[in-house]
Amino acid sequence: MEKIWELLREKNPNANFVMIGKASNKQIDNFHKLGIDHKGTVSEDEKFSIYLRSKVFLFPSTREGFGMAVAEALYAGLSVVAWRIPVFEELYDNICDLERLQLINRSDYQSFAREASRILYSLQTKMMALKRRTE
Repeated sequence: MEKIWELLREKNPNANFVMIGKASNKQIDNFHKLGIDHKGTVSEDEKFSIYLRSKVFLFPSTREGFGMAVAEALYAGLSVVAWRIPVFEELYDNICDLERLQLINRSDYQSFAREASRILYSLQTKMMALKRRTE
């Protein structure tokens, strides 16, 4: 999964990446080397505060029973990029048509990073257009 973050950092050098949840000390050190701010376990309020400040939710996990984090991110209005795994195809098949959830074939790191960058760029373009209208 390091490959995804390296590609994303390459395409989006000024993006802020934040990760929440449990991780080992080794994983946390690795996150920091990749420029990811690891928040650890946070309260529900803090988690949704992070969601609301985010532009896209990246979920490169391949072992999910339900994927509660994906459901929460979608509920918070975020676009989600995740691996195409059976549980997400089953649960979110109707959302994929709306482009809120992009399911990427597993191990296709280039496509994962490209889709995340596309969403970030699209949102930045929309935000700049809104800013120009209000000036």
